[in-house]
Amino acid sequence: MSTDRSWVEVDDEPHHVEKFRNDLVRVYEARIPAGTATQLHHHSIDTRYVTVSGGRFRSDEPGRQHPHTRLGRSITRSRQLILLARRLLTGWLQMPCGTLIIQPHAMHPLIHQVRAHPRNAGPVRMIGVELRDRAVRSSTIRSLSGLAVEHADQRATTYRIDLAPGTTTGPIPLDRGGVLIVAEGQATVGATDTRTVGGPAAEWLDAGTVRIASAPHQSLTAVLVVPEGGGRPDAYGVRPIQRPPSTRCATSAANRAWGAPFRTREPGAELNEASPRCPGGVPPCA
Repeated sequence: MSTDRSWVEVDDEPHHVEKFRNDLVRVYEARIPAGTATQLHHHSIDTRYVTVSGGRFRSDEPGRQHPHTRLGRSITRSRQLILLARRLLTGWLQMPCGTLIIQPHAMHPLIHQVRAHPRNAGPVRMIGVELRDRAVRSSTIRSLSGLAVEHADQRATTYRIDLAPGTTTGPIPLDRGGVLIVAEGQATVGATDTRTVGGPAAEWLDAGTVRIASAPHQSLTAVLVVPEGGGRPDAYGVRPIQRPPSTRCATSAANRAWGAPFRTREPGAELNEASPRCPGGVPPCA
């Protein structure tokens, strides 16, 4: 890695705009207009991304980094192979709206630059949720109509919400709160005192029991990230100190499975194969 510090921390990258934070999460929106690129920047905290606006993009990474990127369960294996093929043929990737992207940056830090295709109709937009706390997570929410587990690990459980017009999930217990990301549609949130969250947007949900409902004449696509620990949006946590990633790291082919569709390969770099196992499907981005 060059010693001239040509990269910045993601906190300081101007295309990544913070929305809110607490001792559990820091939430930001990455917005990249057509034909532009972010600065070269560094991620070191585990992050869940949700695409909320379409467009082609690519991730350019110096050296031979392996970020161990994974996708949510709603992206089927066949869909992943299609995305991979398009990435290899065109050099660009386009994710469906509401796609969950899992980045374990704490174990696999990343320095990269994200570029948006010049012919995109609008900006590429993603909501990022940095998982800041490492306390033990509460139990998984029981199965509810319109609510399905998209990804679960020791850091957080992430749920996908797909509701037809005028329907609701029923009561959702949140022991310590969570982040609701509305990708498409409009969500009415609350049990007694309700509020409306119009997409694309992200909002912190306090601990308690909530219901999430769609608008009467519009379907809803959303993601709910439930992290460990506890806190409120005005309680600021401490960012862990991480070393920048090595550009010559060695790792297994299995752990590199989802790196290839997201990055520009260096000359001579081996081709990685997609391998997640996922049922279901998601609508394309507008």
